[in-house]
Amino acid sequence: IDADMRRPKAHEFFGIGMEPGLSNVMVGDAKASDAVKRTLTANLWVLAAGKHPPNPAELLGSKRFREFLSSLGEHFDWIIIDSPPVMAVTDASVIAHSASGVVFVVGAEMTSRGAAKAALEQLDAARATYVGGILNRVNVSSSPYYYSRHYRREYSAYYSRPKT
Repeated sequence: IDADMRRPKAHEFFGIGMEPGLSNVMVGDAKASDAVKRTLTANLWVLAAGKHPPNPAELLGSKRFREFLSSLGEHFDWIIIDSPPVMAVTDASVIAHSASGVVFVVGAEMTSRGAAKAALEQLDAARATYVGGILNRVNVSSSPYYYSRHYRREYSAYYSRPKT
């Protein structure tokens, strides 16, 4: 689910229309069966963000959204919700409160330790349940901070492209 209704991207990534989407379903302008789209990847479906609403946090914090998530759980094994950055707007915290778990994603050398800590505190205040964390955009070849010299040499082939 692309729940980043302010800066949606899933529709572009999956090559589908932005509407109907989550916001359309939440305000009653579309049925979920029309908005959830099959992708080219087997067993993967996507729900685009939909029309830009004036009140995303209100829609995401609604009883209707919680009930919608519950109904999707009857049809799908996993529901992954993409949200805006935690510190940017309240949407992520509102979603975290309704979700069964949160995977906290941090961009290496993009997010300061203080900002990450503040984001975690905000999620804690929303009573988020953490499933795990991801450190993405790590340049392992130029960042000895992330991998020691010993391990970097051992695993360098793992992170390089296969020779053809």
